[in-house]
Amino acid sequence: MTIDIADYLTVPEKSEWESIIGELNDIFDCLFFEQKNHISFDILKRDADREIEIDHLKSEFNNRVSDLLSNYVLVKHFYNKGIPDEEWFRKEKGKVIFYPNFQPEHFGYQHWFNFYIESLYSRFIGLIDSLFHIVNIKYKIDEETKPGFRRKVLKMLLQLDENEVYKVMNDINNNIIIKKLNAIRNNFIHNQKPSEISSGVRRFKEGNIKTKVGLGDYTTSTELLNIFQNSIKYFKTEFEKFNLITKI
Repeated sequence: MTIDIADYLTVPEKSEWESIIGELNDIFDCLFFEQKNHISFDILKRDADREIEIDHLKSEFNNRVSDLLSNYVLVKHFYNKGIPDEEWFRKEKGKVIFYPNFQPEHFGYQHWFNFYIESLYSRFIGLIDSLFHIVNIKYKIDEETKPGFRRKVLKMLLQLDENEVYKVMNDINNNIIIKKLNAIRNNFIHNQKPSEISSGVRRFKEGNIKTKVGLGDYTTSTELLNIFQNSIKYFKTEFEKFNLITKI
């Protein structure tokens, strides 16, 4: 079956946003750094350069939150249209039927949900990275943004005896919910997309390479949405701790 996915691309009206965001309205409201309307810096003051950079990073963080919010609205918009994928396969008379409850429109809604959920996951991880950049500047760690950046920042926080900040950042970095989200994000970008049914072919080494063929793997739209919602709720709690401790 072939459909034109453009036929199913819609954008919610501004008046619909609050109801679409629903219970996460209060969560997103708490994720913005407070910033003054008019900011001036004494360039002769010690560490003025760091103040300038931190203020820029706070602004960038706030922009990332706004982007994340907009992305979430689009994800939830298509989710609310209905994607009946809880039963993503059914066995009938010796055959396997994939997406047995789908009508043509459901494939359209699923496509756009998957399109936006992938970027939602990436934007969320970018939000966490932004906090690490702020910590890197504020505490004069000055690590280069290379592979292992987070790990090196955490190590230096301990050496600097910034234990409270370390605990918050380490908890965010190693939280099981966020690690699950990040693993899915990694699969979206580098491996087979979890929002699509995989081939079912598995290869593994057991002396020689052996192959097994099965139904494949699939992560439902509800599970993908729940993982994000649980992650952002947890992050909100840690962000409030971060604000309290760092006072930036």
